[in-house]
Amino acid sequence: MDVLQRLIQDHRITEQRFAEIEKTSKKEAERRELLFAKLREGLEVYEVFEEEYLYPEIDEVFSAKAVVAEALDEHVEFDAILQEISEILANKHEWLEKVCELKDMVRGHARKEEEKMFLDRLDRVGHDLWFHVIARTPLISVKARKSTPPY
Repeated sequence: MDVLQRLIQDHRITEQRFAEIEKTSKKEAERRELLFAKLREGLEVYEVFEEEYLYPEIDEVFSAKAVVAEALDEHVEFDAILQEISEILANKHEWLEKVCELKDMVRGHARKEEEKMFLDRLDRVGHDLWFHVIARTPLISVKARKSTPPY
């Protein structure tokens, strides 16, 4: 599995995590908190990987500063809403509303990555140059290397 395939797979895993959270009720506050902790950890590991490895390679090879800057701005928004969620009691309606808001943001981010950053670049430059980016990008992040599975 190459980096691109792994990222797309991770997008699907993240969608599943959101779905698990949405199935919970207010009475399952502890379960919500555990699921949210897993979601948050996965998103944070994913952000580190993208910011430290993938985005610099994409920018270097494709001169994609605007696309990378937008993605980094979205990461800042994710971090802010993750913090907001962590400050709300998991048995409150507002907690789930914020999680759904985050889900929509993450879904849009993933869609842009898959459709614009990944596939558009592949169409424009071909497999050889895209393979160069993939080959130079490690599959896991620094945090994940510390024996913690990224998801």
